[in-house]
Amino acid sequence: MTVVSWLMRLGFLRSPPLVGLVADAAGLRFGLLIVPAAGAAVVALGAVLLHRAEPSGTPPPQKPPAGRA
Repeated sequence: MTVVSWLMRLGFLRSPPLVGLVADAAGLRFGLLIVPAAGAAVVALGAVLLHRAEPSGTPPPQKPPAGRA
């Protein structure tokens, strides 16, 4: 939770200057396009968390041996 909080703080402090730099170089429309693009990237990369293993205290489910009931 602490890592997520620090990443949110860094994003809050770093994103306005980044948008400003891009807006100066390529235009305001493209600069503001960074915000939804970053959100889409977070959603897409967040899907990786769904495939993580169970917590270390919980063993993975065992399948019964083939041919035995």
